[in-house]
Amino acid sequence: MRTAVSGTTGVTAARFVGQSIARKEDDRLVTGHGQYVDDLDAPGLLYGAFLRSDTAAGPISRLSVEAARSLPGVAAVFTAADFEGVYGEAWMTALGEERPLPPPLAIADVRHVGEPVALVVANSRYIAEDAVELIELDVDFEEPCVAFETAATGEAHLVHARSGAATNVLADVAFMAMSAGLNDMFESAAHVVECTVRQHRYVAAPMEGRGALANWSSGRRELDLAIACQSVHEARAFFARYLKVPEANVRVTARDVGGGFGQKMFAFREECAIVLA
Repeated sequence: MRTAVSGTTGVTAARFVGQSIARKEDDRLVTGHGQYVDDLDAPGLLYGAFLRSDTAAGPISRLSVEAARSLPGVAAVFTAADFEGVYGEAWMTALGEERPLPPPLAIADVRHVGEPVALVVANSRYIAEDAVELIELDVDFEEPCVAFETAATGEAHLVHARSGAATNVLADVAFMAMSAGLNDMFESAAHVVECTVRQHRYVAAPMEGRGALANWSSGRRELDLAIACQSVHEARAFFARYLKVPEANVRVTARDVGGGFGQKMFAFREECAIVLA
């Protein structure tokens, strides 16, 4: 079926075709009045930086943070042991309780390159990053599982075994034919061509990375959170469960967000670590 659309058909959306549309937010952004997470400030603001694994898989044999803690300007250095038993339920509404987030920091092993292992909180971003360089991390390398064909079979390379996962399969979705007679068509066809198509690895990469500014009031047990996210309501529900407080005790704001592409619909481990710190 072919459909012609022109500006005179009466179709509402057609009025935008071929037109120069005025953007109502541009004046504010191009004059430097945009406000992203990195533009925000707060009294006593501290900055966080993560030590990340450069090994894809293996148990942590050594993690020494004493040199980082002694660096002037460092407020604290956190490892998984500091967060043990502190946080509550860690699941997103879209994924359900059966698919919780992993712990905020690696506990005993690493499972992918870039996994957060330690968090440094300091007076400036530069001091925090310098302190990360002083942390000593040794990982006993194990062969990672990088092919989906082998990841879905057996238990030799369970990625989240320590979190209780019995399989690497996130979801088993049955193929649903769009036509009821599809199988009959294949069986009666003169020729059937089969092929395997491999797609390159893909990840959402917005211009503004993930960022969060957390202000926790221990006396009132309330959290004010400014975050680069796509759903402040989902973020509020998640962190209320995570901190074991009523939703009314959590206030979430999202200012300008430099891209999301679905990635920012979910909470990430780094944001959890920042909130706990």
